Amino acid sequence: MIHINRVFLFLVSIGFSVIAIARDDSEEFRLLNSVPAIEESLPGLKVIRLWFSKVPDPERSSIELEFAGRTIKTHSLHTMGENDLMSFVRGELEPGPYKLVWTASDQQDRSIFGEIKFDVDE
Repeated sequence: MIHINRVFLFLVSIGFSVIAIARDDSEEFRLLNSVPAIEESLPGLKVIRLWFSKVPDPERSSIELEFAGRTIKTHSLHTMGENDLMSFVRGELEPGPYKLVWTASDQQDRSIFGEIKFDVDE
């Protein structure tokens, strides 16, 4: 009887594990939050951080800024282990409107992209 109970508990735990994995795979991969925020006006910007619903892969993701017809590359794209991507801006940004253009891929090779418009104050 004890053996049957252990087998039953083992099978139940495997079932819950499969359900948890399936639920994780079916969750939509999407952007949840960002710094800078959409349409935010800032005195400057040194760190860009994007949070997602799932773990992004920095190796297959990108973050760039667009300003006055130019592309400004960011550097050191990485994750802080919080379903995020983080990158740094070199130097001071000129005042004016910017567009942050990003692409992100998750661990299941799903890719998403977007843009965030913001302003740097004078």
